[in-house]
Amino acid sequence: MKSKNVKACIPFLMVFLAMWFLYALLYKQQLLLQEAFICQGMRFCLLALIAAAGILAFRRQLNLQTLVWLLILGGFVMRLGYTFYTPVYIRSHDLGDISLDGTGHAGYILRLFCEQQLPDSNANQFYQPPLFHFLAALSMWLFSQIAPQADTNTLFDAAKLVSCFASCCTLLLTKSICEELRCSSHVKVLVTGIIAFFPNFILMAGRVNNDAAATAFLFWAIYLTIRWYHTRKTAALLLTALAIGLGMMTKLSVGTMAFVTGPVMLWVFWEAVKNKTWVKQILQYLAFLGICAPLGLWFSIRNLIRFSQPLGYVLDIDSEGISFVYRGDHSILERFFSFPVHQFFETVYADPATDANLWAYLIRTSLFGEWTYENMDMPGRLLLNTSLLLILLSLAAMIYICFFDKKVSREIRIGVFLLWFVNMASYVLFNVRYPDACTMDFRYVTPTILCGALFLGIFWDRLREKNRQKKKKKDLAGVLQEWGIPVLAALFCLEAAWFYSSLS
Repeated sequence: MKSKNVKACIPFLMVFLAMWFLYALLYKQQLLLQEAFICQGMRFCLLALIAAAGILAFRRQLNLQTLVWLLILGGFVMRLGYTFYTPVYIRSHDLGDISLDGTGHAGYILRLFCEQQLPDSNANQFYQPPLFHFLAALSMWLFSQIAPQADTNTLFDAAKLVSCFASCCTLLLTKSICEELRCSSHVKVLVTGIIAFFPNFILMAGRVNNDAAATAFLFWAIYLTIRWYHTRKTAALLLTALAIGLGMMTKLSVGTMAFVTGPVMLWVFWEAVKNKTWVKQILQYLAFLGICAPLGLWFSIRNLIRFSQPLGYVLDIDSEGISFVYRGDHSILERFFSFPVHQFFETVYADPATDANLWAYLIRTSLFGEWTYENMDMPGRLLLNTSLLLILLSLAAMIYICFFDKKVSREIRIGVFLLWFVNMASYVLFNVRYPDACTMDFRYVTPTILCGALFLGIFWDRLREKNRQKKKKKDLAGVLQEWGIPVLAALFCLEAAWFYSSLS
């Protein structure tokens, strides 16, 4: 078992080393941030992967497991390429001035790097837990050993490698989650492909903030929760506590995972009561609490004591005077209970200054963030339209699987739906409490993409299975059932790759 765990860590280590090697190589060759060169390299690598898949298929050597790894490699190309050609201040969130006087994420990291101490206030982003910022400062230090003559701004660019690595880890964890849920190879291919090329994960990879790292810890906690449910081993539960605790030390909202892991723990405890093994479960849960609570809450308690910061505090940007993003002057009906279809035909990108509808903003920011892109309207519109079709199909798939298909496992029908519901409910309540444009950004509900992809993949697998059971000559309906969803998903992946390898 130990050798299996060590083997599972090898892909993560290889990605980390490859990322740093390529980053150092591009720096030494003065090619970092050279958009045209890096985008050409991305397209070359993606075409090489497509060619490899074609050659293997022609030789009848392309199995689904190999296809999963080719998709993962494609996802790495997108994440690393975007990170390498994107300056830290482009498409950023809450970065602030890259100086010790700044109070955004940049100032937080520089205080740790230059002064080796936490911020002495909770102003602006200083209220955030420190794990990401510590890792970013560590990344700066590591790069300073490679480039000792580099100035602070050049060193600071290396901070985004933490987000890049975290986004790559999320992709690897997606494969592990599919395997732990015992998904078929076809489902694994579809889910991995969507996560590999989903734009929000690409955008997060190039940002210097705690979004990508928090998402990676969330995915790790999801995987470990499922693993513990299957094995009931103490080690798996303690690792789950570690994942949630470290996630909360990165971003406090990771604590919403308690509303997913908690019900699973209650169910297992109920089974233990019936089997008269409840004492063992209580001891497990006490150990879980002993790891998770101190890791997740120590910084919040520190800020409560030092700055009278309430537990669960979130910065109210209205108090910072950023009034142009305020949406509380729009009606609840307009914001939550309408779906302005016409907006998708009028414009491709979200507009933080005017948009007020939650769902339209959510869909657009999942693909493009809160920015517009010059000369990219046509590929952007194609990507948006394909995404809308996949969203509709995944919602239909979720309803069908959760309420009508009892053959699908309980972990999928209840567990994955619970994960989706907790994230969406938290997101809606967050927007009720903080009615601002930036609050509507998709980056607050990234795990829902995993849920949607899983429901879509399983639904497609069930259609394939039923189609094969009929043993009839395939008509148009049969062909659509067999190939409609994967072809649409493949188009989505190709469009996303085209878009984010063409921004130069």
